[in-house]
Order: sequence, then structure tokens, then C-alpha cells
Amino acid sequence: MTVPNGNIIFNSSTGSDSLSSGLGPTIPVNGSSAATTASSTVVTGIDTTGVTAGDLLWVQSSSGRQFSIIASVDSATQVTCDDTFDNTESGRTWAIGGKRATFDNADSRVLFNNDIAGDCVIQTETDQYLTSAITMGNLPAREPIFIRGDATIYANGNFACFQVTGDSSYRTVNFNDLKFVGSAGNTSAAIIGGSIYARNCQFGDPGSSTNFKGGIVSGGYGGNSYAYRCSFYGQGENVSGGIGLTTGGWPPAVNIINCYIRDYSVAAWGGDNVLNCEKSIISNCANGLGTSRRYVVANKNIFHNITNNAIYDTSGNESEERITITNFLNNFNENIFSNVSGYIRSFRLYSTIPQSYLENVELIPPINYCYNSSGGVENGYSEIVTLTASPFVDPDNGDFTLNNFVGGGQVLRLLERAI
Repeated sequence: MTVPNGNIIFNSSTGSDSLSSGLGPTIPVNGSSAATTASSTVVTGIDTTGVTAGDLLWVQSSSGRQFSIIASVDSATQVTCDDTFDNTESGRTWAIGGKRATFDNADSRVLFNNDIAGDCVIQTETDQYLTSAITMGNLPAREPIFIRGDATIYANGNFACFQVTGDSSYRTVNFNDLKFVGSAGNTSAAIIGGSIYARNCQFGDPGSSTNFKGGIVSGGYGGNSYAYRCSFYGQGENVSGGIGLTTGGWPPAVNIINCYIRDYSVAAWGGDNVLNCEKSIISNCANGLGTSRRYVVANKNIFHNITNNAIYDTSGNESEERITITNFLNNFNENIFSNVSGYIRSFRLYSTIPQSYLENVELIPPINYCYNSSGGVENGYSEIVTLTASPFVDPDNGDFTLNNFVGGGQVLRLLERAI
């Protein structure tokens, strides 16, 4: 397949959904005389001035494909594309280059749903407003898709911003530098389905009525949920089913790195998969991080105001307990627990652990720090350093800077100096 020449650009202020394709020559070309042939990659009746391979052609077909990357410029009026078109038609509106305007446009939605190319980047320069979820189906296998922009995506109704459909195996959608805002009382998640990677994204606002019920809910075989440097704000810990991140896919996992998750019934759920969380803050949630069959890896996190258990692993059968136990003991370290009402870690066993499970395994008792959290570790080993004062400046308002109180932040500050 031909490598795109750049990003496909959207701009709701200066772009056009009738005169632009989003990627092409500096001076865009367009018209109303394009001709396609069913099952052919050739398009005629257009102007190829300034057009090169790697540009994006848009033809407003009556049905089926409308967008394709240009593989070659054959003449002043003809190109060959990467993909076949579905209809034999003539006199169709077409464009190459310029900026498209809106994600919500019916023709633009075809780009997301069926016509998107592998390793393609869709970038918006302005906020985008949706009247229904953007459906993403038939994605190219093993070729990631990127949607990015220093902008906000608004869902003006009770639906997700993006719904990835079909088999998610080897199909990945990356969301970078975006904010997601729903309508009041939204019962959906911001992004649903597929294998979802979010970087530098924000889901909702602190205490807002326009927060989604969930952040990322990936699913299907091979579905990952991955978040790096993201903020997730839910509808409150008492809202049943509210969840920051989860995956229903197998065997991949939930990965959370340098994130902030607040106001959910469940901060993150790995289901049958491993859940990995590092250097993140989980606050004001009924439940923290959990899995139903595998285990949670949790290192250097902060858990604050957790009504039930901060971390809960449940092994589904005896054959998997060996890996669960050893990972539990070796991947639970340097977390800070503040105002946790349940266990800091609930680790339930369904059988007697044979000693052979623990042979030839280097077990280093993890060290964790607790303030006003007396639940301890269920069925496990951990060295717990009890703090006598809150270690944070103003955690209820989101300031988790270490204070200098004796028995609180001072303990952790001294530890940092010693390291």
C-alpha cells in the first residue's frame, strides 16, 4: 500500500466537506466530473495538477468507498488508487487536498468507518461536535490508526464518541492529545471496542455533569486498553457500572502509566487479563484496580479515598495460581494508600498453595505505605510502613504533592533522599 504524504487534516472553521479530501497538493483541486468503475482502482475525469502518489482522493460515490490513497498519477485526468471503488458512475463530485471540515459529516464518516488507510493519521485543528458515535469498522489489520489534535470531541447525546466494531485482533486505534466531553447523564463510555491506545488525553472534567460513565472500554479478541499520561473523570463512585478503563479481550491487558483516575465505581478492570498500573493516581473510587482471573501489577501508585479494596486479584483456577502468586509477590511495591476502607490488596486463593509453586522463585517482600488504611493485604505478604499523618498537601482537591508533616510526607521525602 502507498504511504500517505502526511496527515489528513480537519478544520471546522476553514475546511470544506464538499471541496476537500484532507490531504493533497498545496493548491487543492476539485470538481464534479469524476468517473469510477466497479471493482477498479482507476478514477478518471479529474484534474491532477500538483497531485502526487500518497495524496488522498475523495469521490462522492452513491455508496461504498469514497476515499483512497493515490498510488500513481497516470495522466492529467486519471489516477490509480490503492483501493477499488464499488460503483460504475460518472459526473461525481471529487477533491484532492485542502482541509475537510467535520468528523460528523456523512461523507467524512465513511473515511473513519471503511476507507481509512493503514498507518494513517487523522488530525483535527479545531473542536469537533458529534450527533452520533463515529463508527470505525473494517480497519486494516496490523496497521495502527491515529486520531489526534489539540482539540475537544463533544458527544451531543447519549452515545460514545468512537465505536470500534468487528474483530479487534491486530487492529489498533490511537488517540493522542484529545479531550472527550459527553452530554449530561451520558451512560456510555467515551471510546468503545477494539484495541485502544490513548496518550495525553483527558476524559471529562472534575465534578462535571458532562462526564462519560466510562473512559475506555475495549473489547473483542486481542483488545487492549492502554493509557499514558491521561486523566479520567467519572460520574461518581456510586454510579453503578462507571469504569475508567477495562478490556473484554483476551489475552492482552489493561496498561495504565502516569495517569489520574477519579470518581468511578471501578477505576480499572482487567477481567481475564493482566492489569498493569504504574506511577498513577487513583482517587475517590468505590473500587480500585481489579481482575477476575489473572493479576494486577501495581508499582509506585497513589490510592486515595477508596471505599472498598484498592487492588483485588482473584485467580480463576488452580492451574493459574502459580504465576498469579509469584507475580503478586514481586509486582506490588512502593504504592501509597490513603483512606482506603477495604484491603489495600485483596488476594483470594481457591486452593492450598503447594510449596513447589514457590520453589526457585526469588520472593522480595514488597514495601508499601499506608495512611488511615488498616485493611492490609489478604492472603499475602507485604511490608507496610504506617504513616501517622496524611502525606499529601491537599488530596481531596487533587494536589498530591508530598507535604512535610512529621509521620506523613516527611517520611517519604526522607526515603527519596536516601535513594
